[in-house]
Amino acid sequence: MGDTLRMAEELGKYTLTDEATFLTNKTSLTKLVYGQNDLYNPYGLIKVKGTKKPNSSKTFIDWLVSKEGQGIIGKYGKTKFGKPLFVPNASKR
Repeated sequence: MGDTLRMAEELGKYTLTDEATFLTNKTSLTKLVYGQNDLYNPYGLIKVKGTKKPNSSKTFIDWLVSKEGQGIIGKYGKTKFGKPLFVPNASKR
C-alpha cells in the first residue's frame, strides 16, 4: 500500500488507503476524507480449525481481546506518529 501512496504522489493522483499506512509512509499527500464510517477498515482474528497449537491460539486470542491487549493496540504508534495506528474494537464473544 505504501507503493500505491508513492505512485499517487508521483502522478499527482488520488488513492484510498488506511490511516496507518498514510501515517507510516512519508509523502506530500494531503488527507481529503477521513473518519467516516464508510471508510472503517476492521481487522479480524479467528482460530483456524485444525490448528496444531489450539491452546496457544486460544491464549493469544484471549490476550488480544483482553483489556491489556486492547490497551496496547490503542497506544501502538502514538509516540512516533502522534496518534495510534489502530483502534481497539474487540467484540465480546
